[in-house]
Amino acid sequence: LVDDDPETLDTWAKGLEECCHYKVLKVDTVKSALDLCRDQKMDCVVLDLDMDDASGFEVLLSLVPDRKHRQIAIVVLTRLISPVLHNMAVEYGAQACLVKQRTSPKLLDQAIQTAIASTQAD
Repeated sequence: LVDDDPETLDTWAKGLEECCHYKVLKVDTVKSALDLCRDQKMDCVVLDLDMDDASGFEVLLSLVPDRKHRQIAIVVLTRLISPVLHNMAVEYGAQACLVKQRTSPKLLDQAIQTAIASTQAD
């Protein structure tokens, strides 16, 4: 889970752990996210686009260099309500883009499961 807001990180991590029994690793910077993904195999990255240190798009472009053969599941979870940004996120490698204010842990779980399944099919 990548988000630069500690409260948001804790809220979503707790929701996913309690609701869906995920083991959630939390990082609050783009650099930390990229380092973690290089060091460990991740089933899915849940990523905020609006980060203080850089854009979440930087993570997308680094983790998904070949958008036709996505090797890692990525779900964008953002507060930004913009169809253009959401379309760009999917175009740049995310399997889904959800709005925090309109998403529950159960809906996020469904997006994560779909994203993981789509990377396994590639």
